Order: sequence, then C-alpha cells, then structure tokens
Amino acid sequence: MVEKYLSWKKSKEEPFPASLRSKKDKREQAKKQQRQKRVTSGCGFPPQEDPDKDKYENNPKHHKNVRGNISPPPKFGQKALDNSLYVKTNDNGLQVRVGTENGKIITFREHVKGRFHGYVDIWEKLSHRTQRVLKDARYVNHRGKILI
Repeated sequence: MVEKYLSWKKSKEEPFPASLRSKKDKREQAKKQQRQKRVTSGCGFPPQEDPDKDKYENNPKHHKNVRGNISPPPKFGQKALDNSLYVKTNDNGLQVRVGTENGKIITFREHVKGRFHGYVDIWEKLSHRTQRVLKDARYVNHRGKILI
C-alpha cells in the first residue's frame, strides 16, 4: 500500500521548474559578482569612498563634555551631514549647512573643501536665513519645533 502511494506521488512530481532555476542562477551569479567586487576593490578591504562626497570630521573643540558657550557635536555626524540642507557659502567659499538629529538642530561648517565639522545649535541663535531654510524644507514648524 505504501508503494502505491509513493508511485502515485512520484508520477505527480515535476522536475525543478526552469523558471525558478533561472532565477536561482541569476541570484547566484549576482552574489558571485559582489564577492568579486569585494576582492578586486582593495584585496578584501571595503571599496574606496566617493571622493566628491562631503565628509564629516570631529572638531576637538566640540566634544560631548563641553561647558560654557561651546556646543557638543552630533552623535552621528556623517549621517546628519548626508541629510543636511545647504544654507549659504561664506565669503571665503566654504559652505554652511544645517540639519536635524535626535530632536536637535545641527549646524555644519566647512573648514576645508569637502570636510565639515558640526555642532548642536539652538533655534534662537540661528540666523533668519538658516531658520527660513529649515522652515521651507519642513524640518521645523514656525516656532522652531523639530518635525522630523
């Protein structure tokens, strides 16, 4: 009786569908290419970053235990810089950007072309232009309350 059941089961089975096989082959080939990229892009080291991308650098003046009029740095500086908004370019050709992080306003200043440092800022100390940029992008409401 078991043999009858198994023979009936075997006759209904189809070989592995060709469409699924081709999808599996494509996935395996994509994984192989990714591995090859990792190996060829610096012998196992991660690929080099885009040289045109803005980079965040810590400023020793802004540290987490600051006192007085010096503001602390952002916790995740590069991520906040990537999501920041352009405010203006200074007379010396360096940019000023602003963004938000963990319910705080972060100001970024370019100290070398493509290299920024950042610090926590408060709404009242921001210039009117910077406040307008944040409002227009809907990062804050009209009173400076952070929305995102």
